[in-house]
Amino acid sequence: MAFGGQGYGMAFGGQGYGMSIGGQGYGMLFGGQGYSMAFGGQGYGMAFGGQGYGMAFGGQGYGMAFGGQGYGMAFGGQGYGMAFGGQGYGMSMGGQGYGMLFGGQGYSMAFGGQGYGMAFGGQGYGMAFGGQGYSMLFGGEGYSMLFGGEGYGMAFGGEGYGMSIGGQGYGMAFGGEGYGMSFGGEGYGMSIGGQGYGMAFGGEGYSMLFGGEGYGMAFGGEDYGMSIGGQGYSMAFGGQGYSMAFGGQGYGMLFGGQGYGMLFGGEGYGMAFGGEGYSMLFGGEGYGMLFGGEGYGMLFGGEGYSMAFGGEGYGMLFGDEGYGMLFGGEGYSMAFGGEGYGMLFGDEGYGMLFGGEGYSMAFGGEGYGPPVSFGG
Repeated sequence: MAFGGQGYGMAFGGQGYGMSIGGQGYGMLFGGQGYSMAFGGQGYGMAFGGQGYGMAFGGQGYGMAFGGQGYGMAFGGQGYGMAFGGQGYGMSMGGQGYGMLFGGQGYSMAFGGQGYGMAFGGQGYGMAFGGQGYSMLFGGEGYSMLFGGEGYGMAFGGEGYGMSIGGQGYGMAFGGEGYGMSFGGEGYGMSIGGQGYGMAFGGEGYSMLFGGEGYGMAFGGEDYGMSIGGQGYSMAFGGQGYSMAFGGQGYGMLFGGQGYGMLFGGEGYGMAFGGEGYSMLFGGEGYGMLFGGEGYGMLFGGEGYSMAFGGEGYGMLFGDEGYGMLFGGEGYSMAFGGEGYGMLFGDEGYGMLFGGEGYSMAFGGEGYGPPVSFGG
């Protein structure tokens, strides 16, 4: 069922229940076997359900829930609120800034503040209660807790307890077995990791990280930030210059800045949150998502989900066997579908969709229309 508001209200049902009650913006639901519900707000409210429950209660910004086998819920605030569920519970209650949760087998919760609040859960409990600045938690097997202050508060947990209670300045706790870390200044900062953690927090110059079997992360500065990942996690939080992440079998994520942002995904998740310049994502077998900025936004999908939320410039999606969706901006918006679903929601410029064997839909905007749809 779809109860429309001023914007779009759509529900693509599965075997179970699929409901979308739209608000002023977009309210979309792609149902799975169980229950999938999306209650839209002013912005985007989307729920891509799995076998269990997938719910997204949108706020003014983006509220998305990509459900797994268990529960996946996202309660959005003014900014971004996203929950990518695992086997257990995954919840994200967003604040004004970013609130993101990538769930593991156990409980993973992120309660965002004004800044960034992120929790990457492990087997046990992973919680991050954000403050005004940055609050990040990368959980291990036991308990890992972070209570952020005004400045930077980070806790990288090991097998036991890892806690950091931050103040106005820097508060960091790095526990566990392996750790290779480099906190760069104005010059070069390099970390060549082993089996454990390999992290580089860059400054104004070059920041490079060559990961091993564990975590490989690069938090870039104004210049180059690169992370060449191994089997585990590969993440790059870019600055104004180049930001590249070459993922392995696990998670590959890139949060781009003003310059180039590229992500070459592996078998797991591949996500790129673009900035003003180029944002490209070459997906693998899992999820491939791109949230574009003002420049180019391109996504080359894999076998799973492929989504591109375009900006003012070019937005292109080259889909594969799974879902291919593009939400266009003011310029060119093209979607070349694969065997599954191919959808394009155009805006003021060109809207074209070249479908595959499945469904192909084009919803036009104010510019050239009606959009062209070549079915398979």
